[in-house]
Amino acid sequence: LQATYVTQYKVEVKDKEDLAEAKLKAALTEVHSTKGKDFNTFAATNGAARTNGDCNGDKAGQGVLYDIACLCIGAVTTETYGCMGAVLSEAWTASTGKLGEAMAELKKHCTQGFSPTLTPDALTAAVAAVESLIGRHGTTTVVGDKLGKSTDATCTGADDKVCVKYNEYYSSTVTTPKQQKVPWMTAIEEASTALTAAERAKTQAVATAASIANLKTTAEAVYAAAQIKQEVTASESQGAPQSKHTIDCTNIK
Repeated sequence: LQATYVTQYKVEVKDKEDLAEAKLKAALTEVHSTKGKDFNTFAATNGAARTNGDCNGDKAGQGVLYDIACLCIGAVTTETYGCMGAVLSEAWTASTGKLGEAMAELKKHCTQGFSPTLTPDALTAAVAAVESLIGRHGTTTVVGDKLGKSTDATCTGADDKVCVKYNEYYSSTVTTPKQQKVPWMTAIEEASTALTAAERAKTQAVATAASIANLKTTAEAVYAAAQIKQEVTASESQGAPQSKHTIDCTNIK
């Protein structure tokens, strides 16, 4: 049982929790290989203005933070009001580090209001909520591939074109149907699955620990009873002690 407990905690709990953490980190910070190590590094060092190719194809969908930048941070500050109802101080411009500053300001608004507890169900619900928004502002000719709003088929970050275009994963037109999971959504769902498995294993591990404790208590009780019996048996084998009078009479010559 002890070996089972160790296995449950190491493999089925700890390893699953570590996997979930890695999946969530990737889902949050991943960027396309052309954008560098991760989003935070990219945002801090980027010195290129936002263009049409930045927020579509396989550059979109790699990580949550990058897609939020596409959705909320325009090419100029006047186009950064869509996510918070007011313009940001900085935008996705050619000035190095400005994208990082814009994102830092945007993140402050994420701490406002209710913060849900991180659970497997909350993670899958969040993915489903975002999925339901993709394509909401589509047209009869350009459907199902954007998160946000655009007056045409692009997401340049210019006026009325601040969006993420998931044309790599979702249908761009009615004549070319296509639908597959956005990579960061897949990573979050995999994290949810890992956390569910960890919680289930943790419950079993607790039950195993209780069994070990019960066995230990039982073993200690059995051992104590055995010791008492051994002492009684030893005492009986020696016979009843003789009185002093009997001893004295025995010694009469």
